[in-house]
This record gives sequence, C-alpha cells and structure tokens, in this order.
Amino acid sequence: MVGSHENIFKGRGVGTQYTISNIFNNLREEASQEISLLFYNNVIPFNVTKIEEFDKKLELVVQHGLGFKPSSYMD
Repeated sequence: MVGSHENIFKGRGVGTQYTISNIFNNLREEASQEISLLFYNNVIPFNVTKIEEFDKKLELVVQHGLGFKPSSYMD
C-alpha cells in the first residue's frame, strides 16, 4: 500500500513530536486520498459519495475493524 501508516514515523527530525491527533489526521488524509484515487482511476463519478449507501458501506468497513478483507473478483 502506498504511504502505509508506518511511514508517518520516517524522517522524524530532532524536535519533531507526533501527537495522537497528528497520527490520526495523517491516516485520515491517507484514506481520503486512496478513496479519491479509486474513484479517479476507475472513472467513478465523485457524486457517488453523496448517496446514503456509500456512507453505510464505509461505516460497515470501519465497524469491522483492522484486517477487513473485501470480497475478491473470484468470490
């Protein structure tokens, strides 16, 4: 995965301090960018994000937690 969460600690210089808030903001930004790229690279209209079904799907993924594996093309 491009820009995985382990990378937030790389390049940490003297005097640089990461807070939990900063880490979560970085992860949120990374997730938003990846979702945007999914839409852009697959020519999915961005207005899909405005429908209730989109929010419900993301909420279910979040509730599942780490390690969620979506169905594959072959499932």
